[in-house]
Amino acid sequence: MDESILTELRGLGFSEKESRVYLASVKLGTSTMQKISKMSGVNRATTYVLVEALIKRGLMSSVTKGKKRYFSVEAPEKLHSILERERMQIKEKERMIDAVIPHLSELFEATHGQNKPQVRFYEGKNGLLAVREEVLKSKEKNSYSLYNDDKIQEIFTEEERKEFSRKRISKGIFTDALYTSNNGPIYRDEAIKLTDSTYIPNDIYNSPIDITVFDYKVVITSLKEPLLSVLIESQDIADSFKQMFNLLKTVPGADDVPEK
Repeated sequence: MDESILTELRGLGFSEKESRVYLASVKLGTSTMQKISKMSGVNRATTYVLVEALIKRGLMSSVTKGKKRYFSVEAPEKLHSILERERMQIKEKERMIDAVIPHLSELFEATHGQNKPQVRFYEGKNGLLAVREEVLKSKEKNSYSLYNDDKIQEIFTEEERKEFSRKRISKGIFTDALYTSNNGPIYRDEAIKLTDSTYIPNDIYNSPIDITVFDYKVVITSLKEPLLSVLIESQDIADSFKQMFNLLKTVPGADDVPEK
């Protein structure tokens, strides 16, 4: 029975010796430090420290009679105070985290984002899907994309393509798109809203490499096996690619998708 109670007390955050001192105090009622030490099997000096800690937690109290000091445990229901105290501590930590995250994020962006190039690799289709989710986090709400539409349709299902387009549009992210296709200039649902689509003939661009630029990030993806995406975080590199996109739109033969 005692071992079961000790296990439960340890589960509440009591240390091994603290559990034994508390249980001994419950059994003894009002008692001296010497008796608590003897019943718990914890040396007197340590028992004194633990009892004082339990008093501070509101789980024990003391009274002086004559020249002797006696100790007693508060009603076991007081154990609920442990949970209440933990709840308050968690709420306070949540408040502190919410307060500090914006400041830490600014520092993180400064040291890991625009000022210091970072490179991440993603493999397989799941990796490519993860990169597309990164695009949806665009803070500037603007992206540039150069892609082979035929390869996109081979890799991603129609439902996956529509879902990405729906999410992008719902987040208000505009896309300046350059694409090539064996079918020539084609209409796209997203061309109607938040997209400027420009067709690049196959004889100018017919690569399986997909390039997407957003914020200070550049994603270069190989749309043939093995599927691989490289995400580069660098303001200078991103700016260079954005200039490249604007130049490509002026290449002879590049035509805007006509409106319906």
